[in-house]
Amino acid sequence: MAKKHQRHLIVLVLIALSAAVFWHAQNYQFIGPWDDKENIQENPYLNPVTLPKVFYFWSQPYKGLYIPFTYTVWAGVAQLDQLSNRPHSVNARPLDPKPFHRLNIVLHLSSGFVVFAILLLLTQNEWAACAGALFFALHPVQVEPVAWATGAKDLLAGLLSLIAVWQYLCYAIGSKATTGGQKTSNPNGYCHYVVALVAFVLALLSKPSAVAVPLILWIIDYWILRRSPKQSLQALAPWIIAATPVVVINKLAQPDEIAGYVAPPWARPLIAADAIAYYLYKIIYPAWLTPDYGRPAEKILQQGAVYFTSFVPLVLGISIWLVRDKMPWLVAAALGFVAALSPVSGLVPFDFQYISTGADRYLYFALFSVALAIAYGLKQIRVPRFRPVTVGCAVILCALAVRSRFQLEHWRDPVLLFTHMIEGNPNSWTAHNNLGNLDAEQGNWDEAMRHFDAALRANPRDAKTYNNIGNVAYRKGDLDRAIDFYHKALDLDRRFPHAHSNLGLALIQLGKTHDAIDHYRRAIKFEPDYADAYDNLGNALMRVSRVDEAIGNYRQAVAIKPGFAAAHYNLAFALAQHGNFDSAETHYRSALAIEPRLVAAHSNLSLILLKRGNVQGAMHHAREAVKLAPQTIVNHLNLGNILLSQNQNDEAIVQFQEALRLEPNLAEAYEGLGHALESQGKIHEAVMHYQRAVELMKRRSLPNAKRAAKNEAESVIGRR
Repeated sequence: MAKKHQRHLIVLVLIALSAAVFWHAQNYQFIGPWDDKENIQENPYLNPVTLPKVFYFWSQPYKGLYIPFTYTVWAGVAQLDQLSNRPHSVNARPLDPKPFHRLNIVLHLSSGFVVFAILLLLTQNEWAACAGALFFALHPVQVEPVAWATGAKDLLAGLLSLIAVWQYLCYAIGSKATTGGQKTSNPNGYCHYVVALVAFVLALLSKPSAVAVPLILWIIDYWILRRSPKQSLQALAPWIIAATPVVVINKLAQPDEIAGYVAPPWARPLIAADAIAYYLYKIIYPAWLTPDYGRPAEKILQQGAVYFTSFVPLVLGISIWLVRDKMPWLVAAALGFVAALSPVSGLVPFDFQYISTGADRYLYFALFSVALAIAYGLKQIRVPRFRPVTVGCAVILCALAVRSRFQLEHWRDPVLLFTHMIEGNPNSWTAHNNLGNLDAEQGNWDEAMRHFDAALRANPRDAKTYNNIGNVAYRKGDLDRAIDFYHKALDLDRRFPHAHSNLGLALIQLGKTHDAIDHYRRAIKFEPDYADAYDNLGNALMRVSRVDEAIGNYRQAVAIKPGFAAAHYNLAFALAQHGNFDSAETHYRSALAIEPRLVAAHSNLSLILLKRGNVQGAMHHAREAVKLAPQTIVNHLNLGNILLSQNQNDEAIVQFQEALRLEPNLAEAYEGLGHALESQGKIHEAVMHYQRAVELMKRRSLPNAKRAAKNEAESVIGRR
């Protein structure tokens, strides 16, 4: 009983210390430019959540990865957020980052507990297992996946992989042969096996790098449990079979061309060995941790240091191999560490390798092997009886916890993170690009260009940088320069959908509508879920009076991104052109539910409601338009005409007079004033305003309007 209470205390300490370090991350923002925007924040399939959208993740890859279980978990979190904060709303609202960060923290705390359970099962030593689990849970390299909302895919895959290892070991230990060659009776053995296999499959569906789990289990089977290779192969064959289709799907989901440099096959083992050496360095000395270490494969090979650093794992491997008989657990830990990193070490090319061959998040599951070595090492010296070792472990773990807490602060918001990235790696073109975009959003063009220039110097072949410079030029009205930089971006990456769409916007401004349409279509071809491109294409088609086609593209935009207020507005406007006022009203209302301050939607909706006889609704939206944009003339005219239709002449006169204050030569305002004054019996004043309207219309060469106003004035005189 005392031993049971001791274990409960250890688990409590493990969870409490981990929570003390990481719980503050729940208050952090999304790091939008660092994948949070496209994966969560503005993912149209997560906001709002529907069953067909969840099924979409299971039916096909999304953003080049087939990780449906991760997206399903995110969908669950998004749905809870929507139900708790806006239970009666059917329209999309910005997602709250807090529940997503809480998910990450809970996943990490759970992983720490499972690591403890595995180490306890293998070492049968509570304190050694606790020390190993605390090392896993508190190490600063774990900050990136925990503090980064999109890091949930690493955490989820890591937790499920650990559960698979734990349950498989429960099965394997229970099924070992006893003396006399008879197997132990373990009725729960196959239950453990099934749970392990299911956890492994879900880990694969969370992130494909979990494919290394069967190899790690085979290593533990052979070197620690001493099961025969035949036993292991028989047990793990279904795992390999289950992994094959997931690996194939993810391979097919990757683009045919990987952006940037691709290392030749002969160099990849060197790059992988260098990455392992660098990871070991960061584990031993976790300083200047950053999401971008600036170690792309091309740079590593050019510097030549790889020919020396690649010997570090080789020398360590030989040293460990020499003590394999005395310390087989150390061999298992070393091989497991290498196996866990093999999918992301550079042996197989992947997109992020263009930025850096290493990232802290890739260490998440691999750190379990280090914890395994620590636990077995401490078991040999009987911790906690040997006081100096106990004190030393406590000091190291406290130092790791403090370092993690300080590292966590860099992830509080995007500006802090990208500034920290540049401090650690001044040539981080990704950080410079993201800071530049953040400055551009605030209208700080000079500061934005400073960052983009730095990004261009660091990497002259990055298409995103040229696209970003083009965006600044476009916003400053320098269309020729913008188009030049968009073309440079497309020269580097012809499949860059944002550059195609942005180029289309610039071409529209120059009146090259058909060229713009071509680029919008290319953007959609390369990114079929690009809602903005559909909306832009719809706008271009409206310019050439292809209203039906425009409506189809607007519908596609709002289907992909229901929270896209501008697309709802544009669709409503196009539908109104077709006379479909019912649907137009629906989409104007949707636009306003998403963006209540969309003035044009209020104004146009008021006209539709007036046309349909809903005068009170029309007046409400006309008043909102005036309230939101009191300097917009048409809003005063619309409200004045509605008030006039309801014989509220005094108020109508105020609105027409305000319109004339803003534009003294506005014929429509004089005409409206004439109607209002006539209704009040002020015929002389009314005639004067009608005549003034006629004069102004003559100047504008509007014969029909002029004739109508003149007839109105003459009829008033006649009635008098």
